Amino acid sequence: MTQTLLAAAEKVREDDVHGSFFAPKTGWNMRYAHSEEVDLGEWARSEEDAKALWEWTEGWVDKVLGKGNWGGE
Repeated sequence: MTQTLLAAAEKVREDDVHGSFFAPKTGWNMRYAHSEEVDLGEWARSEEDAKALWEWTEGWVDKVLGKGNWGGE
């Protein structure tokens, strides 16, 4: 849902939104009503944690697809 909102919302272009996470919200009838910007906290902005997650992910992709078979290098 976040990707759809960012791809389609005029507000994103108008306000030049970058690096934000939007969570879908539902109304009383449990249908999508709107999306709200959510602050995920300091850990979500950590360059160190981002690098660790990237390396962990690459390790698993290498393990599953075989090193060098996925364009990661």
